[in-house]
Amino acid sequence: MKKRESLFKPEFKRESVHLFEPVNIDGVTIRNRIALSPMVTNFATPDGYPTDEYIAYIARRARHVGLIITEYTYIDRIDSRGSPNQLGIYSDELIPKLNRLVSVVHGNGARIFIQLVHAGRKTRRNIIWGNTPIAPSKIPLFEDIREMTEEDIERVINEFAEAAKRAERAGFDGIEIHGAHGYLVAQFLSPATNKRRDKYGNGVVFLSELLKAVRTAVSITDGGGLLGFCAVVCIRG
Repeated sequence: MKKRESLFKPEFKRESVHLFEPVNIDGVTIRNRIALSPMVTNFATPDGYPTDEYIAYIARRARHVGLIITEYTYIDRIDSRGSPNQLGIYSDELIPKLNRLVSVVHGNGARIFIQLVHAGRKTRRNIIWGNTPIAPSKIPLFEDIREMTEEDIERVINEFAEAAKRAERAGFDGIEIHGAHGYLVAQFLSPATNKRRDKYGNGVVFLSELLKAVRTAVSITDGGGLLGFCAVVCIRG
């Protein structure tokens, strides 16, 4: 019987694979193109400080990858936290411990970005210190929530900017805004969760104002660092 020839003929040529080559993006050199994606560990303290366990977890992975992206990191002590033992950057008091994390990663030859998040409606009162969860529109998820006022929106945008300033002072190489998985930014972007009739009914308005505030707050242009955005938006239809 004649041997069947495979329809697929993969050819792996080492010289054509750039995975292990350095890449320079806006002045930030990353030693290879492998990144540790942001994953929740629950290794932070109840107050959001990175523990020795978390730092060791990150340090082991920083020996090999080019880029570390931290787990989602909450930006205030009001209503942004999504889970207990989540990493935080809501106060200047966290900067020294976060700087230690950055130093360990840099010492192992990798770069590190921090991922900033506001949970929006995807949290509970007992997680956000007894406060009521907020969202673009009053569409509950776990429990009763309230629709954000324009003052709430301005506050949250400012808190993202202040968190970005702390990230820069802690030595992070870049910032990623978490706009996926049903958290606040994704809630603004999805018509399933944003029924507003003001300008923020267009979720891109909120996102653009947020990104502008962060870019203005820190030196992330002209080779001074990177700003990333992660988005996965679910639309019912």
